[in-house]
Amino acid sequence: AYGSGFSAYCVAPVAAGAGKERASMGTGVQFWAVGRGCCRGGRFDCWASSDPLAHTGLVLRNRTSAFASMGSHELHFYTEAIEMACAKYGMNAADDPMLVYWVKNPELARHIFVSKAWALWFKSSVVSLAAWIPLSALAALARTETWSPKQRS
Repeated sequence: AYGSGFSAYCVAPVAAGAGKERASMGTGVQFWAVGRGCCRGGRFDCWASSDPLAHTGLVLRNRTSAFASMGSHELHFYTEAIEMACAKYGMNAADDPMLVYWVKNPELARHIFVSKAWALWFKSSVVSLAAWIPLSALAALARTETWSPKQRS
């Protein structure tokens, strides 16, 4: 785990079978399960990682996408955590590792992400509207006080 401020950025290699041996031999771990504040005492317990029926990862950021430069600021913290894990356990990471949230039901996880995004949009809209109504009233009031019929001709 990599600590930044009040958050611990947690990572764990995703490998099946002889994946750990391949990681230590130089090919590197391509996929890393990630989470924040969910690893304590050397245990990675993020998302559905403790569920043996979970076999899916939602990609946090596809580093090969056209929008790679618009990625999350958290990517740097997860990258630091990957480097620390590799140093501690004698593994290698792939040049461009894929970061995933480990989930059991990808459709449900997607629905939760979309619901949270809509809720954030709605809250932002309400706050913005609450700020713009008084500002608009003040602007209209200032305009009516400075405008007079004499200025019209």
